[in-house]
Amino acid sequence: MAAPVVNYTDNDSNGLLTAGDTLSVVDGAFNDVDGDAQIASTYRWLVDGAEVSTAGTYGIAAGDAGKSITLFAVPRTDAAITDPSEGIEVAASGGTADPDGNGQIPVATGDALVSVAVSGYVNGTTPQVGSLLTATPTCVSTCGTVNYQWQIEDAVGSGNFVDIAGATNATYMPLKDDQKRMIQVVASN
Repeated sequence: MAAPVVNYTDNDSNGLLTAGDTLSVVDGAFNDVDGDAQIASTYRWLVDGAEVSTAGTYGIAAGDAGKSITLFAVPRTDAAITDPSEGIEVAASGGTADPDGNGQIPVATGDALVSVAVSGYVNGTTPQVGSLLTATPTCVSTCGTVNYQWQIEDAVGSGNFVDIAGATNATYMPLKDDQKRMIQVVASN
């Protein structure tokens, strides 16, 4: 059997793999040398190397935060028809839960950054000289230290943003030289 893939359902719609989300396996292509048909595969879900489930789906638990999940699948054929009926265990790689295809599915930590909202724009999108812009982060549960870097368009309307030197706080006050250019913030933790 080719490597299965693991997809995830983002039940809380936060864009991250977190507690309450669901992982599901999609079996890889099956090929049996004597043409036997595949029946249900068996699975092993591991969280940091410890087996936690043998089902075809796995619900992310709160205790999985910050850990790595792997999946192994064993293809099977009907034991009444063929021997051996069990194939070689295959590690999953790829799918929406493992876009890097390395077989390691990271679960976000509680302080993982989900999004950053900026307030202080005029009409919701335009910065104004002298009007304080404030970045407000949203994290999975609580935010730890958040790093900020405010950026500005390198030319009016270019859409190409460059860092503003020294602008690394949660707030930024647009200056006269910033007029007519869009400003954004990049945040990480």
